[in-house]
Amino acid sequence: MNFSKRQYIVGANKIMNKKIVLSFPGSRGSEIPLLYFAAKHYEDLGYEKVFVNNPIIQDTSYEVLLNTLIENAKTIIESLNLSEYDNVEI
Repeated sequence: MNFSKRQYIVGANKIMNKKIVLSFPGSRGSEIPLLYFAAKHYEDLGYEKVFVNNPIIQDTSYEVLLNTLIENAKTIIESLNLSEYDNVEI
């Protein structure tokens, strides 16, 4: 995670502007470069980026893969304290 891009606005009241983007890259399809480009774009705008990886498990059903991805995403999202952020993009 890149913490150096956080922006802080100081005025009459100190306001912390924290932003985060969660990216779900998916499989190894042609959309992958677009998702990474989008995440990089958000990072350039000052967002902290977090990737939820898609585990590749051979010889399993689509349902098992989907459930594994969902559980992986839940674990990562629950480990983040999203209430600290002013803006969350998924």
